[in-house]
Amino acid sequence: MSVGDIGDALTGYARLAEGLVAAAAAATDPDARDALRTAVRLFAAARLPLEQARAQVALAQAVAASDTGLALAEARQAAETFAWLGASGKFDRTSALLRSLGGRPNPVPRVDGLLTGRERDAVLIVKRHTGGRLRTPGRDLRIRRSDRNKPQ
Repeated sequence: MSVGDIGDALTGYARLAEGLVAAAAAATDPDARDALRTAVRLFAAARLPLEQARAQVALAQAVAASDTGLALAEARQAAETFAWLGASGKFDRTSALLRSLGGRPNPVPRVDGLLTGRERDAVLIVKRHTGGRLRTPGRDLRIRRSDRNKPQ
């Protein structure tokens, strides 16, 4: 990360915080919109996609009542970024925001042979609660961490 990227990132965090505060103070504050748009642009310039997507969600929420088209566009792009990054919780919350705005999230493409994020989460939950052993009639299966994402 270059010095310019660090400067953009720090300024982006400041503008994100400024926008969030302005949005919390007044639902349709134009200062919030401007600060959040600037944060999105700065995070993009700093090559920080997670922060950029978080700022896009904040912008979508801030303008949802006044500019549904902008809110939908920002939320949709953020959802795609979260899906690309594998941030399933953030993707789910952003998808819910999209649905509340009347939009639909784009389906996440699945790579054949790999587990989806939800499937990985389920395997980890089962492993945590069974000590890594699944018992089926006549069999005893072991779940190993290295087997989760291997193509079959």
